[in-house]
Amino acid sequence: MKREISGKKFNLPQYSLQARIQEYAQGAEGTDEVLWSTWKGSNNDIPESDLYSADSGAREKAAEPTAKYEGIQASNFETLGLIRDNLERAVKEARKTWPKDDQNQDRKAYRVVGGHVIGKSKAVATTLSGLGGPTIKTEFGKNANAIWACIGESTMSSELDTWTVIRSANVDILGGVILAGVHQQLKPPVFSATADPRTNEFAPQLQLSPFDRLVSNGFPYVKLTANHRAHPDLTEFPNHHTHGKEMETLHKA
Repeated sequence: MKREISGKKFNLPQYSLQARIQEYAQGAEGTDEVLWSTWKGSNNDIPESDLYSADSGAREKAAEPTAKYEGIQASNFETLGLIRDNLERAVKEARKTWPKDDQNQDRKAYRVVGGHVIGKSKAVATTLSGLGGPTIKTEFGKNANAIWACIGESTMSSELDTWTVIRSANVDILGGVILAGVHQQLKPPVFSATADPRTNEFAPQLQLSPFDRLVSNGFPYVKLTANHRAHPDLTEFPNHHTHGKEMETLHKA
């Protein structure tokens, strides 16, 4: 019988990565799918590339990772099973009360399985820093011909933040970037722009988002003017004062 412990038990958002990891681990129970990793607390000489295979289907069997490195069988562990066991354990005792080694091994299991979940995903919602993080860079879209990055509220991100993160993503298969935002709203926060005395002469340039720079230089864009969410009374002020009376309200009260 499968053990089912919902992410709601730990107040996790339904679509968060942690909740998805738990669902994936519990869904693998009773199947032949395993995901082996190596606990490097006592074996720091094991290359990262040998910790687990990234192929689909059934994962490595216990004999395979131990065959390369004799005498380290005790440091190999099956991450999906560990997560299931630790979920039951967390119901009875808070993770912060566990021994440090147990806490660290649990985090390692979540990182390994999280990478596998991201690798199987068709879409991932993340922050800018998450987009440039190692897990998404190495796992997301590795079997795809191309991936696209859609950045919402991009008018509130500086060029430095946006382009640096995009450049650190998996550019080999990055098919394109979609920037979405409302440039009439807040600019990227640059505290030196309002400092007294004003010591940063480049503050105005830092407040220019890549969205604004592209639009101001004639880069083609699509303007969305239909409002489907807010009540007409709420959109009247911004429509007349910041949007040039271009907004069309389609909301039905």
